[in-house]
Amino acid sequence: ARAKDAVDRMLKRTASAHLADVPRMEGLRAQLFDDALALYDEMVAESGDDSEFLIGRSETLLQAGSLRLELGRTADAEADFRAALAVAETVSRRRPEHPKAEFTLERAIARLAHFHREVGQRDESVRLLEQALVLADRVAKAHPEKIDPIVEPLNC
Repeated sequence: ARAKDAVDRMLKRTASAHLADVPRMEGLRAQLFDDALALYDEMVAESGDDSEFLIGRSETLLQAGSLRLELGRTADAEADFRAALAVAETVSRRRPEHPKAEFTLERAIARLAHFHREVGQRDESVRLLEQALVLADRVAKAHPEKIDPIVEPLNC
């Protein structure tokens, strides 16, 4: 748990608005995401596919994908979003009762929808957003205390 908390703190600093506004820091931020992903890979391997580590890896892939999309690295961004979705689907399938697993899955679908909108693939974006909305509705009904975080990712 301490290792995951340390990685999460590092990523919050990396993704912070303060660092995002520093000129020419994009390369360093991308490298920090790559380092965090490598750490998550190690933690997952050592823990036997612990759901919390997998969720953290999926969330990190989403953040990395967003940065790469911002940098115009669309192929890398799409790969990150698809990998995040695959990890989130795995966790959701293994632990469907875990509210964060479904929230992460919904978020991954919504981010992939945003990606498709950004690259001009409107039909795919709409299809994925509809899927994300169905899942968000299901999560909101099952976990009404978690409804606030669901709105942010769909704001794309």
